[in-house]
Amino acid sequence: MVNETKYINCRITPPEIEVARPDGGFDVEITALCDLFFDGTTPDMGYDYCLSVIVPYGEKPEDLTVYDKDIQLTAPATWSIDKPHFEDNRICWHVSNGGKLAKGETLTLNIRQIVCNEMPGDVTVMVSCFALVRTGNEAVCIQDVCSLSLCKTFRPLIIDFSARCVDGNVTDMDTEGFTSPEQLRALCTSAVIIRPYGVDPPSPPTPVKMKDVMVSWQTCHAAVLELSHGGTLSGDKGMQKITVPENVSDIELTAYSPQKTFSDKRKASI
Repeated sequence: MVNETKYINCRITPPEIEVARPDGGFDVEITALCDLFFDGTTPDMGYDYCLSVIVPYGEKPEDLTVYDKDIQLTAPATWSIDKPHFEDNRICWHVSNGGKLAKGETLTLNIRQIVCNEMPGDVTVMVSCFALVRTGNEAVCIQDVCSLSLCKTFRPLIIDFSARCVDGNVTDMDTEGFTSPEQLRALCTSAVIIRPYGVDPPSPPTPVKMKDVMVSWQTCHAAVLELSHGGTLSGDKGMQKITVPENVSDIELTAYSPQKTFSDKRKASI
């Protein structure tokens, strides 16, 4: 076997699967980095050249499903799939077309009807390639393995979200009454641009009036919290003051799963 070179690139989409959902699924995309031939039988292993997909099953965080007999793998019509093998708490499929996967070509395998177990965690999906690589009149048996990570996570939920203006917002600056150097230094300053004689200066930009808004929230299973105005939040529950343009009348909160595959949204009027 020749193992020094990569022969396939693999990707899982989406990168997350929902915990405890009875009909989960994901796709495995396998791209050939050179012409790979599957017309033959491995002399040392005794089975046809093929692509293999392996997933763990059980009740641990690193396992995918507890109902191993329900899970299904499908492939394009020109590819055949052997019956899955169940051993050592792993499910393994062998996929082959008896021909080749051309350089740059992508094979997409669909894994469906996954009853994901109830333990959040990262699952390792293994993709193996046993094939022939031909150079001139010679053929070399190769093996390549890709290790892919699939995150099991709960769908985020926004339980409560509200927003209100903070009393005492100051939108116009009044300079009367500043008497100390500290107060003068606290004022905003702007650079003076010197222009040649006779050149009209540009009109000063219209200042954007801002207002302070207090937002409060409560979420569950959210890894990332993003506001449509005012940045981000952290924590499952809290209250925070943010600054937004004065003309903003509502704010939307979006709660994401770790990889942003799943989300929940809620809008609050100010």
